[in-house]
Amino acid sequence: ARALARTTPTSAMGCATAKQVVLEKELEGLREIGGINAEALTQVGNLKTSHAENVTRTQEMNRQEIMELNERITQLVQVASEEHRKAQEAHSEDLRNLQERYTKEVRKLQEDEHNQMSKELMRNVEEVRKLQAEYRSSLRSLGLEMRMMSAAGSYCAPAMGMQKEEIQGGGYSAGVSSLPPKATGP
Repeated sequence: ARALARTTPTSAMGCATAKQVVLEKELEGLREIGGINAEALTQVGNLKTSHAENVTRTQEMNRQEIMELNERITQLVQVASEEHRKAQEAHSEDLRNLQERYTKEVRKLQEDEHNQMSKELMRNVEEVRKLQAEYRSSLRSLGLEMRMMSAAGSYCAPAMGMQKEEIQGGGYSAGVSSLPPKATGP
């Protein structure tokens, strides 16, 4: 009551009116609310500041993590591209080796075929030479026989006619030869 008496205005008679008391109480409540409100604003300001610091810290951590992830992704891409390049080089080397081996095999086959064809050609040439020599010797022996018969005279003429016909593959008919006239003449 004393505190109230000090702060409450009194009327001329020294009595405070009820309206004034209510207003003073309301004013005092508003002052308390204003103090509480100021304290709440300070706390909200502090919360905002700490929240802003937390957001900044979190954003910085996120940036760092993103940078690290980007760096790791870059490294993985580099490793993958390096592995791909090495695989391509190995594949190219395998193809090159395969091509070289194929070329060597083809050359060897060509050389073998050439050698075989050369040998076969040489055999054929030898056979032709032998056949030519045999043919010439047959012609020579035939020529000698013909000369000997014509040198023997006319008593061998029927026999000679027979031999000439046998050579030509024809038959003998009453001493008439199927050879041309120059071949049967002396």
